[in-house]
Amino acid sequence: MRVIPLEKCITVADIEKNKTRFECTLLHELVHFVRKSAGLMDTDWDKFPDFPMEAGDQFEMWAYGVRTCSDTELSDALASYL
Repeated sequence: MRVIPLEKCITVADIEKNKTRFECTLLHELVHFVRKSAGLMDTDWDKFPDFPMEAGDQFEMWAYGVRTCSDTELSDALASYL
């Protein structure tokens, strides 16, 4: 994974959005790590009809109200750097 310093962002708004993206991505991946450590496979999520999304995506919806780790967000993040 390539990390670009926030100082290379074009605007202050880009810095804030990228901080949020980083936080959300880190927590999203932590959901997978904790589930694996607990012996739960990521494929187990589909056994629970109340949770129709992949575990990390479901976390994003609960915590942020949107999917932050999406292709659109990734493209936006890459466009925010000089």
